[in-house]
Amino acid sequence: KIILREANRLDTSITAAENNGLEPIVFTHFPPVYGEFVCDPIIEVLNKHNIKHIYHGHIHGAGLNNAVKELEGVEFKLISCDCVDFRL
Repeated sequence: KIILREANRLDTSITAAENNGLEPIVFTHFPPVYGEFVCDPIIEVLNKHNIKHIYHGHIHGAGLNNAVKELEGVEFKLISCDCVDFRL
């Protein structure tokens, strides 16, 4: 129920950006793909809007081994501050 709500919010936000002539940029706290887990409702929204890059955090330390960098043409960029040496 919560994931579907968040997927709908993401869809609404991306649609609003597109309707205003903007190129959507997607940032999430949790990665929609991690190890073998795939959050299908979020991936469906990304594919629907042809989003090719998503920026996420939440993964730290040993979790880096499970970070996924690409799925179905979508590139996932991990930007947890400790993973980028606290630099933008």
